[in-house]
Amino acid sequence: MTKKIVVFFLALASFISVDAQNEVLGAYVKKGGTESGINATSRFPMYSVMKFPQALYVADFLTKNNIELNTEVMVRKDKLMQDTWSPMLKTFEGERSFTYSELLALSLQQSDNNACDILFERCGGPRAVEKYLRELGFKDIRIHKTEKQMHANPALSNKNWCTPQSMVALLEWFIAHHNDNEPLRYIWKLMEECQTGGDRLPTAVPSSAKVIHKTGTGFPLPSGQPSGICDVGIIILDNGQQLPIAVFITNPSSQSRISEVAKKLLEPTKEQLLQDYDYYFSQLEQIHPDPYTAFGGKEAFTKDVKQLRDELGNRGSLTLNEMQVEITKLISRLHDGHTNVGYPEMPGKVESGWVPLKFKVTPDGLIVNLWRQDLEPLKGARLLAIEGEPVDSLLERLDKMVITENRYGLMGKASNTFRHNNAIRQLFPMYKRDSLLMKFRMASGKDTLITLPFYPNGPVWNTFVSSSVDNRFPKDNFEFRFADDNKQTMVMCINQIVSADVPNIENYGLKSDVIVANAFAKMLHEMKEVKSPRLIIDLRGNGGGWTMIMYAALYELYGERFLKTDMGIRSSTKVSEALLKKRGGITLEQFNQMCGTSLKMGEYYERQSTISSFDMFMCADKGILEAQHGQPIYTPKEIYVVTDERTFSAAFHFAYMMHKMGATIVGVPSGQAPNTFMEVTPVNLPNSGLECSVSNSLQRCFPDNAPRAKAFTPDIQLSYDDYRKYNFSKDAELLYLIEMK
Repeated sequence: MTKKIVVFFLALASFISVDAQNEVLGAYVKKGGTESGINATSRFPMYSVMKFPQALYVADFLTKNNIELNTEVMVRKDKLMQDTWSPMLKTFEGERSFTYSELLALSLQQSDNNACDILFERCGGPRAVEKYLRELGFKDIRIHKTEKQMHANPALSNKNWCTPQSMVALLEWFIAHHNDNEPLRYIWKLMEECQTGGDRLPTAVPSSAKVIHKTGTGFPLPSGQPSGICDVGIIILDNGQQLPIAVFITNPSSQSRISEVAKKLLEPTKEQLLQDYDYYFSQLEQIHPDPYTAFGGKEAFTKDVKQLRDELGNRGSLTLNEMQVEITKLISRLHDGHTNVGYPEMPGKVESGWVPLKFKVTPDGLIVNLWRQDLEPLKGARLLAIEGEPVDSLLERLDKMVITENRYGLMGKASNTFRHNNAIRQLFPMYKRDSLLMKFRMASGKDTLITLPFYPNGPVWNTFVSSSVDNRFPKDNFEFRFADDNKQTMVMCINQIVSADVPNIENYGLKSDVIVANAFAKMLHEMKEVKSPRLIIDLRGNGGGWTMIMYAALYELYGERFLKTDMGIRSSTKVSEALLKKRGGITLEQFNQMCGTSLKMGEYYERQSTISSFDMFMCADKGILEAQHGQPIYTPKEIYVVTDERTFSAAFHFAYMMHKMGATIVGVPSGQAPNTFMEVTPVNLPNSGLECSVSNSLQRCFPDNAPRAKAFTPDIQLSYDDYRKYNFSKDAELLYLIEMK
């Protein structure tokens, strides 16, 4: 017999709330052989969660009576409640027919109260539902009242109750039986596409997980808060693990409480986290092209990994976030922006707060570009020190806590970290104050010390002042316009390397109507018509996407010359089981056939970077390109590409290829190193479900000893005086270019 591990989160009791003394929490989850909960056998009103067990009864009723889901039911609007939550009321006047499938969808997905009561009326009332549940063996789920009865007297909602433990048992039954018949399969599908409670259980799990769930919300109290909130469902992780969970809260202190409690419930045990730790590092060794050199060799790597594991194992307790923080510190030595264990939060010792400033990264350091209204003199001031320690010294210590590839990426991380109270406590372990001493060099050249308080997120930030932006310049993705009346300078903004050229882009949670070839062709034809000599492509803040969608832009700018240019990028890809899985689950033999190689696992596939044909393009409209017959549409005399520390991955590659074709790079060096690790292979940890990644390729754009190997230094970098000349505008780089003779 498998030993069952039962863990009740005693610490969860203290987590219930400090905001509302009357808040009562009930929650329960089953994770394989582990159970976690608080007040798991106490009774809680279900509110609209009641519609889930009702739907299971309806499925049984329809099946036993040979009634199809598409059977129609005539509904008269004047017989329905008019002053309740009921989206169906907006769909008709007089009368109309609804199928059982439509009524179930309205009830489960949109929590329609009238649809719920129609199902009671047609299939059997609350007593029939409760009888069905008792026959299944669920005695601690009670349904006594309809939506109409509760609407007339909200106190009656307490008559429809369950215990969190019994609801999880019902969810387990649903997991086992959801394929028994068509109605049950349909209910599963409806709950998978639930349209309510997106800020509840779904926000407590990795984005790759599925959540089959039903929410409930109580009647409003005089305070405006609902009398209760709840969400019950089945979380399906990437590894196929199914976790039934139920969370009920009466008198909730905030709407976010469901998510907060669920995260606590779903937290793996220390033993499970250590298993995840072992799995991640085994995958890192298998996938990464060079996991050892940064540690001083394989032996040193193994020693350091074991030492950290032992330290984590000796802790009295361990959370997922704590493990993420410590692994991040360890793998930061790789200086690999594509290898991570997610993005952990800074361990919280106090409520998060930030000093009332924000910073911009410049070649000369961090300058203030947002401030509290009374701190106007700090506009453009350079940060010199925090708590008496110089910025350079702090950057050295921060470099051992976060993952970056070069100094500019590190300054990008510092622009947030140096403002955050809990991050400051990581840099200064003895720091306990609620304010921060910072030293600045003002725009006038004078050095100034100032003590600043921390502010939590909230409306106060809306009152702060930021550096100006220039409305002449486009801000939307692939938006372009002339920046001057004489049409001498065209500016295109590209803030994501994302477009409709990417097949099934919606599967990535993204949306775009832009086809790159169309956008660039239109822009270049406009420039050609007036013989505009100057093009500026703004890649600031662009974190990447799909490099191949930009090949069309390069071809339209340079024609066949682009296809004949060796980009100088050399890639070494390590062959692993994970790589083959990423490539569609192909075999090693198939990989070798595709690549013309005879490699073994753990060996490297060497590639060069010439893009020799349209077959390598990711383009939804190649007809435009074919019509060029190898000629560029238009090549402006001057082409500038503006980058900053956030120009990363595919955005870096586009900037680099534009540089190889002759464009001038302007601004702040990219946070991505030209010689670095690339190509993410996803790694999902089996117990926590955490989405991680490991690079599988080594990229070299320059010789290892070249000045640009680690930082892609722009051809033109603005000085501090340049930024001051343009009043520290967020668009200073663009203003500099349009005024440049």
